[in-house]
Amino acid sequence: MTVWIIAYNLDGNTHTLKTEADHKLEMEEAVELVTREAERAYEEQEFEADPGQEQTPAMLLYERFGITLTGISQA
Repeated sequence: MTVWIIAYNLDGNTHTLKTEADHKLEMEEAVELVTREAERAYEEQEFEADPGQEQTPAMLLYERFGITLTGISQA
């Protein structure tokens, strides 16, 4: 298995999450892993969903926690 590092931004700071996988993670997989970590480690923000905007998992991660993914790299 290969170690992958997911980089994400929270409050203007870069954070990382390491994981193992036998393939390069797709963005959707990385969003799911970071969302799980955020639910465990960070306080959820108050937000009102925009009914006219598609609620993708990445958008929900941003709206709930203020987190944006910035990259996926092999360790």
